[in-house]
Amino acid sequence: MKENRKITVVAVSDLHVNATIGLCPPSVQLDDGGTYLPSRPQRVLWKAWLNFCEKAHSTGNPVYVILNGDLVEADGSKSLQFVSRNKSTI
Repeated sequence: MKENRKITVVAVSDLHVNATIGLCPPSVQLDDGGTYLPSRPQRVLWKAWLNFCEKAHSTGNPVYVILNGDLVEADGSKSLQFVSRNKSTI
């Protein structure tokens, strides 16, 4: 008999991690020893992101994530608003 297991599927898009206007944790250690602190809108977005992640995992089901769009910001021809230009940091 095949077991019917439920799963949770979430799709996220255009996080723009590493942009000074994208998704950002409360503090980012920079390569030069400095620290980047997110703007107020970024802090609000971060709280919403954590809430979204908590809800997705609260189902108790395996979670599958579909990642679309610009996950990170690293293209200097589109924007100069970077937290870091170091690809290993990004």
